[in-house]
Amino acid sequence: MEKPTGDDAFTWGFRIRSRLIFLLLHVVGPPQGSSASDPRLREKREYDRRRALHREWLRGQDQGA
Repeated sequence: MEKPTGDDAFTWGFRIRSRLIFLLLHVVGPPQGSSASDPRLREKREYDRRRALHREWLRGQDQGA
């Protein structure tokens, strides 16, 4: 598997940005609506998706070495 890049990258910049957005949405964000429209849940799902891709790539690197 190739290293995830672009919209799938799990970089330090994405991690910091994601945590800041989640914190801001928690403090001053819109009220919770349905799970499909809640921006906090969307941000968490995107973070989890990218983390899973990154971990899968790391497992591939360990097996290849």
